[in-house]
Amino acid sequence: GEEYYKCHLQPVFYKKRLQGYILSILNITHQRQEIKLMENQSQLKSKFLASVSHELRSPLHAIIGGSEILLRQKGMPAEKTVLLEYIRSAGNTLLTQVNEILAYSKLEAGMLTLEEEEYDFYELLLEQARICLLNLKDKPVEFRIEMETDFPKKMIGDAKRVRQIIQNLLSNASKYTSRGSIVLSIRCSTEK
Repeated sequence: GEEYYKCHLQPVFYKKRLQGYILSILNITHQRQEIKLMENQSQLKSKFLASVSHELRSPLHAIIGGSEILLRQKGMPAEKTVLLEYIRSAGNTLLTQVNEILAYSKLEAGMLTLEEEEYDFYELLLEQARICLLNLKDKPVEFRIEMETDFPKKMIGDAKRVRQIIQNLLSNASKYTSRGSIVLSIRCSTEK
């Protein structure tokens, strides 16, 4: 029926001679039900996260797209341009975070795949540096990037995941640094 049991058979020896067996039977129905419930909850959570992520993406695309259209207009005052760049950057940051939630739900469901595409590493780095500087605002914090080795301009890999890693590092650094400096040190090693 709906009952689950775990059986364990253990031989009993006396002076190296088999004397018999001890059979223990444990009712594990409750544990099995809890595991099934946790699996169902995990699936529901993944579906919920995926649904919410998809619903948030449309308005975020509208915010980012609208700010980009306004930024293309000629003769806009500098303070409005800076504000629109901040809105676009914040929209992109929020979109990245929504995508992280979606990726997390895919990871939990075992459906996350890494992309292999060409991307401009320097452009990605510059974008993340701008976001970090915006996050630092008026804090007395020096921010710099140190390239310890040469890098190819174009790289092959999952640009979204690389962006996510750098963004998380810089976001935490700017959040928890109130004064002093933040140094993003990057080194490239090539396998032969």
